[in-house]
Amino acid sequence: MAKQLFSAKDVRETGLLSILEQISSSRSTNTRKMAAGFMISFTAKNAFVLREDKQLMKSWLTILLKLLFDEHLTVRLFSQKAMLYVWQLVLSGKTETRQVLIEEFKEILKRKNSSPEIREKHGAILGLCAVVEATPDSVPNYLPSLLLYLRGWIAEPQPVSVLFQF
Repeated sequence: MAKQLFSAKDVRETGLLSILEQISSSRSTNTRKMAAGFMISFTAKNAFVLREDKQLMKSWLTILLKLLFDEHLTVRLFSQKAMLYVWQLVLSGKTETRQVLIEEFKEILKRKNSSPEIREKHGAILGLCAVVEATPDSVPNYLPSLLLYLRGWIAEPQPVSVLFQF
């Protein structure tokens, strides 16, 4: 299913988002990991559908962010790859949406009062690392300041610091 081409109408009529939402809420870690894997494949084949339909893109990102902050490391790592694909293929040229996501990730890391759980910090760092990895051949305006920002997280306890290999 993930490897075939869909239209926005197909996605709505099949209830794909509803099914994906249920799968991403499963108690099974493997099932949630497979949901992230599905999002990678679907995004690679159907990015044009997600790009053209704002509501669909918003729902897709909501599910992806939920998986990016999952309690299990393997689900978060698969979700990072999906975020990389979304950043490259879906959010290309959508500067405002990109900036909002970067700021959301940074906001999670700034929380001092409620001190986010390690999985939330890790998810935010994974999201920011996906942003960096998504532009291997260019240096967008936001990249230098983002790299400097990420530098401040190298000394964090594992699993956060393990992500950095400069």
